[in-house]
Amino acid sequence: MPFVNPYDGLLQGRDPRDVLDASVADLSNLVRDWTSAQYDASYAPGKWTARQILLHLAHVEMIDGVRLRMALAEPGYIVQPFTPDAWVRVEPPAAGPAIVGEFHAMRRMNLGLWRTVPADRWRAPFKHPECGTMTLEDLAAICAGHELHHLAQLRNIARG
Repeated sequence: MPFVNPYDGLLQGRDPRDVLDASVADLSNLVRDWTSAQYDASYAPGKWTARQILLHLAHVEMIDGVRLRMALAEPGYIVQPFTPDAWVRVEPPAAGPAIVGEFHAMRRMNLGLWRTVPADRWRAPFKHPECGTMTLEDLAAICAGHELHHLAQLRNIARG
């Protein structure tokens, strides 16, 4: 099955690497002066708190960094899916600024590699059991769009 990015409309044709570069600053600026109560707030009843959203973004940054490296280094790579809700549930509580710092460190490392992906590897296929055949271009696009999706939720929390 061909890959379909559910967040494609959020990218508006932009290079996903540029979005990943810009969105990390957007996130940092958004939460810079947040109180603990803001980190514990949600954008809607029954939905994740800001702290949980940030933790989820850090998890995704970690796992997609591994996926990027595996797709580059391992011929025939097949993605190992994960369950985001389960990952958030097992994580011990952490301070919002600490989560943001960890996310930023992983993003800097991953973005450095994203920027050096050779052109001939950008569209090389690998498999995802739930999404079908993907390329690194697809992975970058879903990462960027996914982050924009959650940034909108964090902006809603910021507005109160």
